[in-house]
Amino acid sequence: MLGEKKEKLDIGIIAVTLPNCLYQALHKKKTLKISPDYFRIRKTIDRRLYEIARKHCDHQREFTIAIEKLHLKMGSTASLKMFRHNIKKPIQTNDLHDYRLCYYAKANMVIFNNRNLTPEQEEKEQQREKVKKKLYNLKNLLSAKRVGK
Repeated sequence: MLGEKKEKLDIGIIAVTLPNCLYQALHKKKTLKISPDYFRIRKTIDRRLYEIARKHCDHQREFTIAIEKLHLKMGSTASLKMFRHNIKKPIQTNDLHDYRLCYYAKANMVIFNNRNLTPEQEEKEQQREKVKKKLYNLKNLLSAKRVGK
């Protein structure tokens, strides 16, 4: 608490109670750093898109999401049809500083691409993609064997 006494600034103590999940995130250093460019983003929809891109596309090349799920994550109160219309403008201007967005109407999907992957992150991403592909093939092989029995 701050108070003034005879033209002097008196500094007291402030107690802040954090939710347990926030305390754990801070304690385990699982918080994301935000680029200073984030604070230059003026439109609410652009800020929210940046936050979602930052969370899901931080250490990977791309993140794909269905427009319906993005509508929910954005917390939009607009109808899905209006949201689809509203989302096209930030995708066309494409000025999110660290991420590029693409909308595929046929698949009804939005793809976030990370523009700033380091070579180490790019290599990890390629390894992750190889493992995902192997797991996908194994899963299909096991499904085929189960059907064949």
